[in-house]
Amino acid sequence: MKRIAIIGTRNPTEEQVKFISNFLSNLDPSSVEIISGCCEGIDEIAIKKSKELGFKTIGVVPWRKYNIHIQSYCNEIISDKNLDEKTKKDALTSVYKYHPNPKACSHDAILLHSRNYIIVYKADEVLALPKNLSGGTMQGVRISTDLGIRTIVINEDGIEVCNTI
Repeated sequence: MKRIAIIGTRNPTEEQVKFISNFLSNLDPSSVEIISGCCEGIDEIAIKKSKELGFKTIGVVPWRKYNIHIQSYCNEIISDKNLDEKTKKDALTSVYKYHPNPKACSHDAILLHSRNYIIVYKADEVLALPKNLSGGTMQGVRISTDLGIRTIVINEDGIEVCNTI
């Protein structure tokens, strides 16, 4: 079973929303699982559409009650409570490697950004739909590139701008 992580902006364009719908409609729910971060925007759209199409959906959350309304669409939830110690440590360390200003992050912000590592680490491929070239989505792209995971980046116009194979 292949896992595809779908990550993206909290404020998607209409073209990005259409892209997600078309992308998921062309996949086989019996051979793909969708993993996402349970944020508003792209994550929520991907989880809901995946569930509607019959995919197994996996949500990665920084704490148990994070966006509980989105978690309700997930078949499985991954949080710090069900991760091994090495993965937890790697996720926390990733914040200091990939975040532009980790020392300014609160405890909750560190948990939120460490979630980006876990989403990507648990995936075989990553589909990223950023609003711009900064923020958490691009943090996920940098992580997936460093981990050698195939990553496709779709811009605000719904056009593929990067495909690492």
